[in-house]
Amino acid sequence: MKSKKNSSVAKSSGKSSTDRRTAVCVRVSTAAQHEKEGTSLESQVAGCKQQAEEDGSSVNLAYVYREQRTGADLNRPVLDQLLQAVQAGEVSVVYVYSADRLSP
Repeated sequence: MKSKKNSSVAKSSGKSSTDRRTAVCVRVSTAAQHEKEGTSLESQVAGCKQQAEEDGSSVNLAYVYREQRTGADLNRPVLDQLLQAVQAGEVSVVYVYSADRLSP
């Protein structure tokens, strides 16, 4: 997401909102975060999807990457799947609720 407190968006250039594949990547570190309103996976997804729509994009559920794993753990299979999709050209825009959700 962009233009919102504690939110960010990573975009690649050269694609219009109608021909790019938009992904959402969300993560919680603990089960407690997963349950807490405002930081749960679903509330993060909802916020990212709302921002994508405001930006003229839509998010296909196939491109929503959810992970419950601490950022300190370098074994991040879901993040690896997202990076592979970006490298393969399947995803050109990634919305995250907060940049620290991507940090290894």
